[in-house]
Amino acid sequence: MIESNDSYKVFSLFYDSYIGDWFSDDFQFYRFFCKPEQKIMEIGCGTGRILAFFLKHNYQLTGVDISDEMINIANDKLRT
Repeated sequence: MIESNDSYKVFSLFYDSYIGDWFSDDFQFYRFFCKPEQKIMEIGCGTGRILAFFLKHNYQLTGVDISDEMINIANDKLRT
């Protein structure tokens, strides 16, 4: 049996390639409900795709995820 954390170790390696930059339709959906002056927590932030978008637009976000591998990729992505 594969533990969920083990599957994240593998999935995290190709998640950004799978989703890529082509999928961004959900950003406008989230922007409709979220305002820059609000403090927002993204649960299940993965590799930080949504975090990066909103931080670039001056939103206040905190991301959490069960996967250390996903968080590490998000941290690397958000440092650049």
